[in-house]
Amino acid sequence: MAIVIFFFNRDGIEKKLIVNISSKISTLLKSSVKISDVEFKYNGDLIINSLSILDHRRDTLIYIDRIVTSILTPTNILTSNTKLNSLYLSNGVIKINKYPGDSLTNYQIFFNKIKRDNSQNTENFRLNLKDLNFENFRIELLDNKKKVNQLT
Repeated sequence: MAIVIFFFNRDGIEKKLIVNISSKISTLLKSSVKISDVEFKYNGDLIINSLSILDHRRDTLIYIDRIVTSILTPTNILTSNTKLNSLYLSNGVIKINKYPGDSLTNYQIFFNKIKRDNSQNTENFRLNLKDLNFENFRIELLDNKKKVNQLT
């Protein structure tokens, strides 16, 4: 019965997943997160398209075109825990930028903000990765909005 409801309500469920996932990641990372689309496959794979994490100046810090993970495990269905065993990340960029007037890079500010408040309850999120794959990722190092170096 639940499977039949899922098939008829798939678009609604995917829209709720976008809001839920964006909210969880935003809360966990204490940063603004945007997701353009979520696909839920019949085999249990969750595909997140166009994930952007914004820095303190609301510019892109991390962009990932496609994330694939599987969330359908007995633990995830029977409890509220979100447990990820594998992640496939493709076509992404990490933009490390030092803005005029800032003494730290956006990356340093981002991680300092996360570390500052360790009281955040993260019991419902376990990152126990057995498999992490990156494909076509690059790191851009920028200073004063002028490209200095690019690592690929």
